[in-house]
Amino acid sequence: MAHADGTLGPRATGALPAGEDAFARIFLPLGYQLAGVYPLDQLKMTGRTYAHADAPEDIP
Repeated sequence: MAHADGTLGPRATGALPAGEDAFARIFLPLGYQLAGVYPLDQLKMTGRTYAHADAPEDIP
């Protein structure tokens, strides 16, 4: 659901983290690390990629 101004921003998520932290809390303990950040200007968003630290070419 969008905010009144049409943006999709952080909302109250109870005890769960919002935004990127919601994904990082799962990926980081599994051995993944942030591999890249890229702008999605037309969507007014930022994309992030995660890769496994031990075998980034072999583990999806």
